[in-house]
Amino acid sequence: MTTKADNLPKPLWLFSIILIASSVVGLVLLVSILKDERFDFDYSLFIIVMIILHSVVGIGILSRKRWGFLIFKYYLYLLYLGIPIGTYISHKTLLYIKQNEVAKLYKGK
Repeated sequence: MTTKADNLPKPLWLFSIILIASSVVGLVLLVSILKDERFDFDYSLFIIVMIILHSVVGIGILSRKRWGFLIFKYYLYLLYLGIPIGTYISHKTLLYIKQNEVAKLYKGK
């Protein structure tokens, strides 16, 4: 039995797994620092937003639905602001998406 993620190109599959893993790491970090009084509510809120964002983007890529692809592209455009590493990753990933016509995998779903 094949799943939707089986037909996904390996770089996108790895990117989604890394995003989901980073959200799990963020959750573990959040739980571990809740006991620490040095971190305030704003820091915890930032971690919660990042956990949700990375989870949604990772699951969206794996689901191969149109909304997942759109969120992924917006995420990459937002990642351009992370100079220099985020810019490099965004540029290379968007170039890969364009050259390999990845958008066709997400059409009509």
